[in-house]
Amino acid sequence: MSGASFGPKPEPVAKPPAEKPVEVAEAPKPEPKPAEPEKPAPAPAPAPKPAKPEKKELTIADLDLRGDWPTAETMGEGFVKSPYDGKKINVKGVTSGSLVADPRYGLEERKYFLVP
Repeated sequence: MSGASFGPKPEPVAKPPAEKPVEVAEAPKPEPKPAEPEKPAPAPAPAPKPAKPEKKELTIADLDLRGDWPTAETMGEGFVKSPYDGKKINVKGVTSGSLVADPRYGLEERKYFLVP
């Protein structure tokens, strides 16, 4: 079977005409925002007021404990008589010859004595 044809012969496809290049328009650039006025820098915080000097509590380390101290009188086992007001003071467990403070006086006016 030669020369038999199965339908019409396709026509050659013609090349489409060359297209003109399309110009692409650029999107408009947004205008820059107007600069916000600069906010003034916050004022520096006021310097803290110097605190009133508080009354410093005295400690034993602040006191000068050198000198001649009176010796308390023995009043029985573990007790002595204060050389300042004559009242009984418990000194149980305190070594003989130790310098102790009379507990009846405040730290600023503290009075010391030696344990016999």
